[in-house]
Amino acid sequence: MLIGFLDDVRDGRCFGWVADRISPNKSLSISLYDKNNNCIAKGMASGHRADLEPLGLGVFHGFDLQVGNNLKLSDILFLVDNESHESYPLKYNRRSEKPIFQLSVCAIVKNEGRDIAEWIAFHLMQGVEHFFIFDNASNDNTVEQILRFPDSFITLIDWPISPGQQAAYMYAISKFRDFSQWMAFIDADEFLFSPNGDDLRLVLEPYVNASGVVVHWAVYGSSRKKTRQDDEFVIDSFDLRAPLNFWINGYVKSVLNPRQIIGVCMSPHVFVTASEAVNERGQLVSYTCGGFEANTSCEKLRINHYPVKDFDSWVIKSKKGFADQEGERNDSMFEYYNSAEMNSVNDGILRKYSTQIRRILDIFNKKSRNFSSVFEFDFKKIKSDDYKLILDVLDCVNDGNFCYWKKRLRNFNDAELAGMKTGSEVDAI
Repeated sequence: MLIGFLDDVRDGRCFGWVADRISPNKSLSISLYDKNNNCIAKGMASGHRADLEPLGLGVFHGFDLQVGNNLKLSDILFLVDNESHESYPLKYNRRSEKPIFQLSVCAIVKNEGRDIAEWIAFHLMQGVEHFFIFDNASNDNTVEQILRFPDSFITLIDWPISPGQQAAYMYAISKFRDFSQWMAFIDADEFLFSPNGDDLRLVLEPYVNASGVVVHWAVYGSSRKKTRQDDEFVIDSFDLRAPLNFWINGYVKSVLNPRQIIGVCMSPHVFVTASEAVNERGQLVSYTCGGFEANTSCEKLRINHYPVKDFDSWVIKSKKGFADQEGERNDSMFEYYNSAEMNSVNDGILRKYSTQIRRILDIFNKKSRNFSSVFEFDFKKIKSDDYKLILDVLDCVNDGNFCYWKKRLRNFNDAELAGMKTGSEVDAI
C-alpha cells in the first residue's frame, strides 16, 4: 500500500517521496504520470529523508527525477510502483497557487436540522469561508436547513455510508484539499472560535509552517435541562461546563493544511500528516491515537463541545448511533453529562453572537435550492445573487469579524458592480 508526497517541481526536476506501508524499509522503483496518462519520469525513490522517521516508514524513500522544463506541480497526477504496478494519486502542496479559501470546515452530519443553521452562521462569523458537509442519510429537515445557504458557502455531499466519518474525511481531502489553506475537521455539536474574539484566519496565520493546529475541547453538560424551546440556540441554552483542566478537555480536534494530510487514524480526532502538527502554544503535539493531548490550553483557540444538549435532544442523538464506529449510545452517557462535575462552571462566552446569528438566518430564511447528490461548481466564481446575499450578511454584522471578507468582496471597481446581472458569474476571489 503506497503512501507519498510530491514536494516541488523546479528547474526541470521533480522532488518528493514514496513508501510502501507493508514494506516500509524497501526502496521503490517508480514511474510518474501526467494528467494524460503519459509517463514523464522513471527512477528510484531511495534518497535519504530524515523527516520520515517519525512516521515509522524508514528514511530512504526520497526521489529527485528529471522531468520536462515546462511541467508544473499540478501536471503530475500519480505514480506507479514499477514492481507491483500499484498506482498512487500524488498529494502535493501548491506553493505557487494560493488556495481560494483561507479556512473551511469539513463535517459529517445526520439529523441535525434543529441546530445546523445556527452552527453554520456561527462559524461564518468566526471567519470560516466554506463548508464541506456530508449528509449521512438524514431523515429530518437537515438538508433543507443547509440549503438555506448559497453555493458560495456550502458544498453538500450525499453520504449514506455508516459508519462513514473517516471515509468522508478522506474523500474531502482527496477532492477538495487544494481549495483551502486550512480545513477544520469538527462535528455539528462543536463550535470553533477564538476566546479573544479574533477572526480565526488571523489566529491561524502564525502556524502557517506547521501541518496543522490541534484545538482543545471545552465540554459542556446538559445545564440540567430536559427540553428547550424550538427557537432557542445552543449557544443561548447551555452555559454550564466542566473546568478547562478537567480530564475530558484533554481531547482535541484538528485544523490542518489539507495538502499535508496523509491519512486519518482510527479516531476522527487525529490525522497522519507529512510534517508536525502543533498546539496553540506552537509546541509539537504528542497525543494518543484517540486524540488526547495532555497540555490543555484554550487561550487562542477553543472548541465548545455540546455532546448531549438537553434530554430531548439526547434522545434523538442516541438513536443515530456513531459516525465513526459501530455501536449504540446508552442513557449512562446523558447521566454523566448531567452530573454536577460536568455542569460546575458557568460560562456563556458565546451568547454575544446570538443577535448577529439571528440576523444572518433571517437573510437566508427564504433562500433555498434543489439538492443533487454532489454539488460541483467553479470555486473561483461566485454568482452575483449570492454576492448580494453575502453583502447583506456582512452589512448586518457590526462587530468587525467580517471586515476581512468585506474587504475581499468589495474589491470590485464600480464599473464591474454596475455591470453585474442577476445570475451572471464574475471572478470574485
